[in-house]
Amino acid sequence: MVSLYSYQLPFKKPFITGKGTFTKREGVIIRYRDDSVDSISEASPLPDFSTESLDSVEQFLIDNLEPLNVFFESDFDLDVLHQKLSSLPQTPSLQFALSTLGIEIICQRKENSISKLFDQPFRLKIPVNTVIGAGSREDVASQIHAGIIDGFSVFKVKVGPELDHLPETLSEINKQFPWITFRLDVNGSWPINKVSEYSAAYKNLPIEYIEEPAAYSSDAELGLILKKCSLPVALDESLKDWQTLHQLLSNKVIAAFVIKPQLYGSILNLFVTFQRKNHLINKFVFSTLLESAAGRNVVGVIAGHLGALGKAHGLHTGVLFDKDIASDFVQNGQLVQNPSTGFGICFRDLNQQQLKKII
Repeated sequence: MVSLYSYQLPFKKPFITGKGTFTKREGVIIRYRDDSVDSISEASPLPDFSTESLDSVEQFLIDNLEPLNVFFESDFDLDVLHQKLSSLPQTPSLQFALSTLGIEIICQRKENSISKLFDQPFRLKIPVNTVIGAGSREDVASQIHAGIIDGFSVFKVKVGPELDHLPETLSEINKQFPWITFRLDVNGSWPINKVSEYSAAYKNLPIEYIEEPAAYSSDAELGLILKKCSLPVALDESLKDWQTLHQLLSNKVIAAFVIKPQLYGSILNLFVTFQRKNHLINKFVFSTLLESAAGRNVVGVIAGHLGALGKAHGLHTGVLFDKDIASDFVQNGQLVQNPSTGFGICFRDLNQQQLKKII
């Protein structure tokens, strides 16, 4: 039987992105339980990033509870699950949640791991980056020092629309800790005509890549940004859907593609697509959409199967919440998982006090 639960997780402090400021994260936990399985998944579209609203996802689930129950009670396999998902609205977060739930049910019924189900090897330990927010010299240095103590070596640093103290601050930190690496998260805030100048200010630092140096509206503008930037470029926010991603995968200049799975819909499609693009696997960096621990766990399992071997992944966002609905799996700068069956997390692992039953 399908049950629905909502959650609201306040951030420790307002979370600022290039698209807005967030004080809390909201989502829906979908639970399916019968005599043999107890499975969960998460749908949590993020305002200004997702095209759909949380209210619309909740309403669809409520309105379609009976047919979803009938389907999940049936003896379906991956092919039948794919057919069912194809018949439903192609709302990304909804497709993400229902595909995850279906896969978890199959794995629990067959006592299978995701690796066995998709014939894909899995890494138990995944390097993870931590996020450094914008702030004063002292604040940025303090955050990085705390991250080093916690075992991180890759730092994703939020960068503003103008040059400030950051190049000098990172240079000073680099002299103290030469083994750490930075990623600059610009969120498209630099003017295109400043990309060359601004990126050059960081050129002598251990910068793995710059995420979205400037916003672009055409292939020509993207080409100009790639040409002007003094450092490798990764794409994140501009990867809005499958079509955009497929078009850009052939661009050899792009250093990395930051994938937030909940923006792409069914993870069945994700596994099929990424297995076909296996030669590009070292460019795929997986990141959360600020989901709760339930959704982050799924993203972590996906990263363990399909993510770049030599890169840290963006899975350390649970630390941003005051309280989460389950324990975080990040330890000493790594995501440590051992999901012998399915995604390795079920309803009993969740903090019930953080959930409100919808139906």
